[in-house]
Amino acid sequence: MGRNIIVGLLFLILLALILSAVGNSLGWFDRPGAPAPAPATPATPAQPTEPVGDGGAEQLPDEPLPATPATPVDSDQTPPPPATPVDFPHNPAGALKPGSGSGYLDRTLWSP
Repeated sequence: MGRNIIVGLLFLILLALILSAVGNSLGWFDRPGAPAPAPATPATPAQPTEPVGDGGAEQLPDEPLPATPATPVDSDQTPPPPATPVDFPHNPAGALKPGSGSGYLDRTLWSP
């Protein structure tokens, strides 16, 4: 008895979903006197007016290419050492500073 009720309810829900989809596509639920929706027009992608500020090397299509160096850089010369030693302190991967939050667990494989 209980199984028949569940099957009947599932059938009614499925029927309601089908009728709703068919009714929407045929305009059964449109309000009388409401303006008809305009036909879809293909959207042309807007050209960005300035580069995206995400740190990438974007270049707009109408920008000229940068000039290439006139003379190649001599690779035999070594650059002079820095005047003061530079120290780049960092924590190991995944280690956060105390009190800086819980971080974000990202399981995305960014490189094979």
